[in-house]
Amino acid sequence: AVAGLVRVRPILSLWSYSRPQFVVAAGTLLLTLMLSPRIDQAVVLGVLLAISVHLWREFSLRIARWQDGDTLNIRPEGVLWFGSAEALKAEVADLLADHRDAQRLVVHMERLGRVDLTGSLALEQILEDAQAAGLDTDVVNVHPQTARALRRVLAGQRLDRRRQSASPPLSDPETPAQEP
Repeated sequence: AVAGLVRVRPILSLWSYSRPQFVVAAGTLLLTLMLSPRIDQAVVLGVLLAISVHLWREFSLRIARWQDGDTLNIRPEGVLWFGSAEALKAEVADLLADHRDAQRLVVHMERLGRVDLTGSLALEQILEDAQAAGLDTDVVNVHPQTARALRRVLAGQRLDRRRQSASPPLSDPETPAQEP
């Protein structure tokens, strides 16, 4: 009698859209079946699974990096917040140390979903470190909402919402494969 209530096809279709969401949906379904009749416990565990997947994705900041002549380019992807800011700072510090001959650092912001205060302060520190090393700095392709948040912290920096440097293709071999 209950089998008619379960629609498996929409859950299976999640696999092609978003594997993490598929894991949450399939996991919640399995928990519901295993913990029956305590469906309330299965729902709570499903919510905890969803929160866990969300946090896992939030902590994953992917950073594409490439060099174009004497210009170093970085393009962070994901959410720049207090949970991922240190990873960006460390990655850029390593990049600057490896390319001491660079003259310019360009931070491409088009793939950032959101930037919080700690992320803004981390970006400020990155730009100050690059400038102290003698590099010119630019922050490009900034979303309007992100620009409002960044202007408060990066008062002296120029934030450009237009594309200034070509981005590498998504399959750039220098881009680390850190898929969340």
